[in-house]
Amino acid sequence: MHSLSPSNFTRYLSAAHLDELERAEAVQRSLKACDEALLQVLTRWKLLLRADYPDVRNRNFSALYNAFNFK
Repeated sequence: MHSLSPSNFTRYLSAAHLDELERAEAVQRSLKACDEALLQVLTRWKLLLRADYPDVRNRNFSALYNAFNFK
């Protein structure tokens, strides 16, 4: 973040700069929404798999989720 000074004051108030800020904020919001959606899907899978396979150990489920997330 740059500091505000008399020489760059008008640049920070320009429509182009405000449009840049708005686009950057929109991208951050969509990335956050994507992260939340992924976590919701993984949570749902975890519940469904746990219901279908009650005898599977938790560490096996963890290995499966890590394979999805980190590969």
